[in-house]
Amino acid sequence: MKQLPTKAAQGEAFIFKLAPGKEVTAIKGSLLGREIPFFELEEGLYGALIGIDMEDEAGTHQLRVEISKKDGQSSNKIYPVKVIPGKFKTEDLTVPKDMVDLDDESLKRVAIEKTKTIEILSKITTERLWIGDFIMPAEGRLIENFGSRRRINGQARSPHNGIDISAPAGTEIHAGNDGIVVMVDDLFFAGKSVFIDHGLGAYTFYSHLSQVSVSLGDKVRRGDLIGLVGSSGRATGPHLHWGMKINGARINPLSVTRALKE
Repeated sequence: MKQLPTKAAQGEAFIFKLAPGKEVTAIKGSLLGREIPFFELEEGLYGALIGIDMEDEAGTHQLRVEISKKDGQSSNKIYPVKVIPGKFKTEDLTVPKDMVDLDDESLKRVAIEKTKTIEILSKITTERLWIGDFIMPAEGRLIENFGSRRRINGQARSPHNGIDISAPAGTEIHAGNDGIVVMVDDLFFAGKSVFIDHGLGAYTFYSHLSQVSVSLGDKVRRGDLIGLVGSSGRATGPHLHWGMKINGARINPLSVTRALKE
């Protein structure tokens, strides 16, 4: 009997569950060229939090899983995953010219920051640090603009890789879940930012802060204060930019809260 594919939209996350039985020593997966770590949900049942990048190709792809057992035997399984086109908005923004047309020094700084961020977010902590659901990090007006294709001053720009929460300056920002602070920096575009590693390739990041309340290496619990809303970096007003990556895939953090409640 042909197995029906798991369905997920571009920019969405989902939980994939597998029951390989007992005596398992390791489970490794891969999808769309990205490593997929599994974790034990209960005896004999394993799960993986999987993200589909906003620009992954639509269509049916193969989730490859290798299962190793205590007796030294291993097996390989293939599960179809159907990627559905996401529904993304198009935004036309007009901002001061000097906010988008950068000089050589600024371009160099942006390139260095991008390389540093990619390197940090490419690491996979083998331990699952997050527990249960992810919470909204701040109170305010939610702007669901994840994946929106932006034209700034008439020029096409990279899609928006998070959601925005509009809130007054000074509004508290809280960690979405348990994790370790792996980066605190004042970035050219994102301003004062905090990056948290939640384990197994899951990261959240919080940008445009006015004040940061944590330091590199801090262990945080879900709901811990990590900073205050601001408009640092290239922001036109006070708001929180909340983003998430899972194994390198840029995903809508709201889709994780939905996936973990299913």
